[in-house]
Parts: sequence; C-alpha cells; structure tokens
Amino acid sequence: MKKELNTLPKPFIAPGSDVKPTKEELKKRQKKYNMLERIGVKTTIVRGDVDPEYENPYRIEAMILINQDKDVPEELIKQIEEYDKKVLQLN
Repeated sequence: MKKELNTLPKPFIAPGSDVKPTKEELKKRQKKYNMLERIGVKTTIVRGDVDPEYENPYRIEAMILINQDKDVPEELIKQIEEYDKKVLQLN
C-alpha cells in the first residue's frame, strides 16, 4: 500500500469524543486563538508573561470577552499595551 504525500492531518478529537468539530467551530476556535495572541496571551506558557505575580486587569477583561465570543474593542487592546509598558518600566 502506497502512502499518500501532502495529506492534511485529521482534526483532533478529544479522547472519549466521537464528534468532529465543524468547520464553523474550527474557525471560531482559530479566531479566539488569534485574538488571545493579539492581546499578548501566550497560550502555551503556564506562568505570568513578565512575572508570576504580574497580572494585567485589561488583559483579563479581554480574555473574558473572547471566551464569551465577543469582540475586543481596540481601546481595550491599547489599554493592555499601555499597562504592559508601564509595568515593564517599573521592573
């Protein structure tokens, strides 16, 4: 049996689940991931971005909006960036 080249991997299905995510669900998940990256959330890091004690309240607010499938206003993104700069200057 010949193996086909250039094939896409099968979508991840959580153990114990028989339901494949729909294209719409995958797009929704990608949008959330992209927005989290944009506001500075490193989804693969399990500690504070700057310091384990450091917490940006604007980033938390944005994360809540993203998890509620709502858009994050540009003004909130600016507040996140300004707060990060302020904290970095203090450290």
